[in-house]
Amino acid sequence: MSKKGNIMKQKHQSYLIDPVVRGLAKRSRGYAKESRVWLFAFSKKLKREQQKSVESYLLDFIARWKSHGEEVQGCFEIFFGQCIVFCAKKNTENTSISGCSIDSLTQALRAACCIAQVNLIEAGTILYLPEADLGKFISLQEAKNNLRETELDSLLKELPRYAKKSLVSFHEDTLILNFALAKLEDFLKGEFLLSLKQFRISSC
Repeated sequence: MSKKGNIMKQKHQSYLIDPVVRGLAKRSRGYAKESRVWLFAFSKKLKREQQKSVESYLLDFIARWKSHGEEVQGCFEIFFGQCIVFCAKKNTENTSISGCSIDSLTQALRAACCIAQVNLIEAGTILYLPEADLGKFISLQEAKNNLRETELDSLLKELPRYAKKSLVSFHEDTLILNFALAKLEDFLKGEFLLSLKQFRISSC
């Protein structure tokens, strides 16, 4: 790829990432860089009213969120109309967020989805941004239904085992949502969205 082409792709990626980073940075002001984050994605892009109902329900949950009997200071940001990141502020006692409190977060999100009549993407699904429609995530299965088998790329062999069964075309600049991200610091670096090349390296 030419130098001009690389610059254009970097600009596209920055255009997608920068507003999301600014949004969570504002909400998480004062949080330690080691604060925990969790990423989820909805099965389709939320309409305005759906997003409002999800936000309303989750704001109420965040206000009551507890871990080990103590209040958890947290926040969330919906981005691309289809993804959501939660962040829990690391406290001074250096105690980790309990498994039960993480379960309660997932349950609250699923309850919000029921109200909005939308589903969460199932665990083990990779979402990527097709170049023709930057900002929209589609699942591997959806991609399989829209791409020809002759477009298969050898890079598919580098993907995790659960992805290898799907016939989908990737190249090293394809953008992937990084569900494995766990720290606020990494999210604010924009590492929630990786190229396939970066994704392969980080998965090694």
